[in-house]
Amino acid sequence: MRRWLARLLSPEVRRITRERNEAWAVALRWHATARIHAARAEALAGIENEESTNPMAVNISATFTKDEKPRNGLVQIEDKLVNDDLLHAQYVVVATIRPKRVATDAEDGTKTPTIRFDHIEVLVDDPDVAAVRALLARRLKDRTGLDDTPPATLFDVAGGDGDDDQDGERDGVPEPSGDELMARRDERKAAGLPAFSGSGDPL
Repeated sequence: MRRWLARLLSPEVRRITRERNEAWAVALRWHATARIHAARAEALAGIENEESTNPMAVNISATFTKDEKPRNGLVQIEDKLVNDDLLHAQYVVVATIRPKRVATDAEDGTKTPTIRFDHIEVLVDDPDVAAVRALLARRLKDRTGLDDTPPATLFDVAGGDGDDDQDGERDGVPEPSGDELMARRDERKAAGLPAFSGSGDPL
């Protein structure tokens, strides 16, 4: 027992024990430092991902100079824009733009561009409006995946075998009246047949 205690308290044993404890301390500090670096890397990755998913802010300058005013097609609807009854109206326009300036944040260096309108015109013809709305919906879907196309209605999908003329006639035959359509529907219902054809037309 005395010999064992003497060996335990010998300078060599104390040196080995001290070195072992120092090695453990170094290992613990290394693991703690590694956890701190991993947490920092994860936080930075989260910030980068957030920045990559957030759209960049773009300011708009809509001021036309005196020489540029002929290219400001909004004057065509200026009376409507100040009409209180039309505050919720929507107008379809086509325009060209160009960069005007870039502002840089002094703290984080973020750059915010400002664009200006070179030319803008309001569309008033229904075919033009429909074409531009379809183009906007397509570009929105291509860019973001969002589908802004209005859902089809019965009037969009219901069609006949002939072409309608401007007077509501089909192949020279006048459209049936509401009473005639209801009478046809009742007759087919009484006979156990569907009230409408596959194309959506009353039979």
